[in-house]
Amino acid sequence: MCGRPYSLANFDSRNGTYLRMVEEGICYDCAHWSEYELGENNEIIGGILFEVCPAQTILNPSVMLGGKGMRYILKRDFTVVKSNDIWKIAEIPQNFREKFADTGWFISRQFYYRWHRTQMKCHSRGCMDRYHCFRYDYREEYELGAYNKVPKDWTVGDENCEEFVNMLDIKRYDGYYDTNDLLQYGELEDMNKNEDR
Repeated sequence: MCGRPYSLANFDSRNGTYLRMVEEGICYDCAHWSEYELGENNEIIGGILFEVCPAQTILNPSVMLGGKGMRYILKRDFTVVKSNDIWKIAEIPQNFREKFADTGWFISRQFYYRWHRTQMKCHSRGCMDRYHCFRYDYREEYELGAYNKVPKDWTVGDENCEEFVNMLDIKRYDGYYDTNDLLQYGELEDMNKNEDR
């Protein structure tokens, strides 16, 4: 556990978390998070635990909605959710981030509607926007190679593809990738050189 000093003075001695703190000699955070189970409506985004309630469609003055209006989420299974009733529950302590890894990312409204409309994958190895498009399976290039190289001065989106879903519309999209799946710097060029022979 974290080894942080703590005090038991302000805790209810009948509380299960308190008893665990005493028995194991651990702080409240460690006692709480070591036994915590994610609920059906829980999402972890950027290391923060959220409760994602179903979207409210009728304005009811007696209901207090959480969040900042309608927000959109991409889950790890590639499904998308929208809700205007999202509550921040807690930040996950650093020593529990491995156990409670991110389950999704906030995305833009445009990303949500384009992906929600059709969830097809793209195989256009000649598209100039392919490395920024969520639909594109970049791993195909490992075996088949690319038809072209994207110029360094290319402006993302200039292909004007109606199915383009911009990866940059995923907040903290760098966390979307498993880095073991990515080509390292220069590997794609090496592959292209081998094909030219």
